[in-house]
Amino acid sequence: MLTWMAVALAGLGSYAMRLAPLIRGERLAMGERTQHVLRHAGMGAVAALVVHSVMGAIHGGDLAGAIPTLAAVAAVAVLTFRGRSMTPALIAGAVVFFGARLVLGV
Repeated sequence: MLTWMAVALAGLGSYAMRLAPLIRGERLAMGERTQHVLRHAGMGAVAALVVHSVMGAIHGGDLAGAIPTLAAVAAVAVLTFRGRSMTPALIAGAVVFFGARLVLGV
């Protein structure tokens, strides 16, 4: 029961945080530094997930299991540096990841 209460409170908190700027609109004044941090928060979260995934794959001890992850990260990096947006880059990374797993039989 306590777990479901925590999930419900987290969901309500997340919803409230997303709804507040829409309700407050122009009246909510944020500093330039806050706007800068919020602008890059999504990329920071994705970077943290990628680093965690790569480090977990490498430290797992099985190099064959780490190859699909590293190949997917490389594919996403190439597309990102070539100016593609996040959605096509992540789709390409997923395709490379699952394709490498299929080829390697991992």
